[in-house]
Amino acid sequence: MHYPQWPCRTGWDVNATFPVTLADDWQCSETGMVRDIHFWGSWLNDEPGTITSFTLSIHADIPDPDGPDPLYSMPGEVLWLYEATDFASAEAVPDSPAPTPPGEGWYDPSTATVIPENHVAYYQYHVYLPPEVWFEQEQGTIYWLNISAHVVEAEKKWGWKSSKIHWNDDAVWGEDPTFVWVDMFEPPDFTQSLDLAFVITNMTDDIPAVSEWGLLVMVLLGLTAGTIMYRKFRAVPA
Repeated sequence: MHYPQWPCRTGWDVNATFPVTLADDWQCSETGMVRDIHFWGSWLNDEPGTITSFTLSIHADIPDPDGPDPLYSMPGEVLWLYEATDFASAEAVPDSPAPTPPGEGWYDPSTATVIPENHVAYYQYHVYLPPEVWFEQEQGTIYWLNISAHVVEAEKKWGWKSSKIHWNDDAVWGEDPTFVWVDMFEPPDFTQSLDLAFVITNMTDDIPAVSEWGLLVMVLLGLTAGTIMYRKFRAVPA
């Protein structure tokens, strides 16, 4: 129900362990119910912890205005909130016989921590919503998806994976309960906008696990169909 933001296999996993919350925007391409949410993530140092739930929320868009406040778009009013305790997950496996890819980076904007090639494994998560909590979205409207993982072990950290696909404005981070949103750029240069990997649909079947070749094919198909929207690139604010 929007242009999918597939994961970057060798990208960054951004800490989204509660109270840290990450958010990225999307534009609804078809009016209808949001029935399921799919996203990708990894663990710091390839050390999985125990996720008891994901706090998921959908917000209205505060667009990037012409004036000085704010300097970038961000989540606005809470339109929908759900504590996902029932979800499916599976490790994503590259196409065989592809060689083991280089490690993925870890980025924690709350502590300014950047660790290149920190881990290898990443996972695909599926949240299938019960009908009584479906969210109705309207075609052409921009929304924000917020995610934060509740992890049992205090020393374990879960990160939301970055995407190769860049749409509209940067992803942002904040901390519960204040949510002072800060926009994000990709380490280590912090000049490229950082976007996050997720797909929102109104289907009830699993979306396929996506390999590096699958990503390339999908991007090429999207380009051919003319469905990729423009992206505003900005330098890092001084």
